[in-house]
Amino acid sequence: MSKQSSHLSFSSINLYLFCPRKWYYHYRSSLPKKITYHLLFGRTIHHFIAYWLYRRTKPTNPPRTFYYKNLSSAINSWKRMWLQEVEKNQSHLILPNQEKTFAYMQIGITCLKNYWQYNHSLPRPLAIEKNFTAHLDSWQLTG
Repeated sequence: MSKQSSHLSFSSINLYLFCPRKWYYHYRSSLPKKITYHLLFGRTIHHFIAYWLYRRTKPTNPPRTFYYKNLSSAINSWKRMWLQEVEKNQSHLILPNQEKTFAYMQIGITCLKNYWQYNHSLPRPLAIEKNFTAHLDSWQLTG
């Protein structure tokens, strides 16, 4: 059994239980993978907020929770990141169009405004996510 076939994650197990054929296409097939706007948006906003929180900053007085000095600079950076991700994934997007690109950019701005409003005065989190790997006989479980 190859290393690839002995690797498990919650996502792969869940996908297999939902639909074994979908699991095959996702993990074994060499067919190009397509992505929807909502999946691309979720992945991108998640990475953006992690970057926002954990990018190293010079010490400031008073200490800042976020990398960005203000919400406006964060929003401008979000717009650039979103458009870069859409451009990079253009050939993989299902039915790409300008209206969806703009609509999801606006949803991201709303998310960032809400995140800023509720978190800008709180201390920076110690950790958002930590990956783990567990070895079970010849199987490797990750999460």
